[in-house]
Amino acid sequence: MPNGSWAYPVIQQQKPKFKVGTFAFPGKEKGESLTVGSGDLALSISSSSKHKAAAEKFVAYMTTPQAMQKYYDVDGSPCSVIGVKQAGINSPLGGITKYAFTKHQFVWMAQDWTSENDFFTLTTNYLLNGSKSDLVHALNAFFNPMKASN
Repeated sequence: MPNGSWAYPVIQQQKPKFKVGTFAFPGKEKGESLTVGSGDLALSISSSSKHKAAAEKFVAYMTTPQAMQKYYDVDGSPCSVIGVKQAGINSPLGGITKYAFTKHQFVWMAQDWTSENDFFTLTTNYLLNGSKSDLVHALNAFFNPMKASN
């Protein structure tokens, strides 16, 4: 099912009776693989905040290994915070973990998407009808205009 690492916690909540795994996208060259990603957790402080010092303390805490370990333990997505113990390539997200933070990871095209709802609909349609050819056609129709503009 085309999806991202963000779906893993939801899948786990369903207690599936099957093994969950991931794989990277094929690259341009034979044998090359790529993963698509971007920052999963973004923190910011409003310039007009009346509580900047408290907000800065919160952001400082959220970027500690202790806080991010809690996040990783639920989410499982690759984490760049040094000191977070990660399952690595043997985890359900291992198929993409080995490419995270390397030249084989590129920032995804969501910033160019015309509608995340369209992407959700086309992947849901695949789950409902099971047609791989329809999915491929829908994915190409969705992504080709964005690829042409980049």
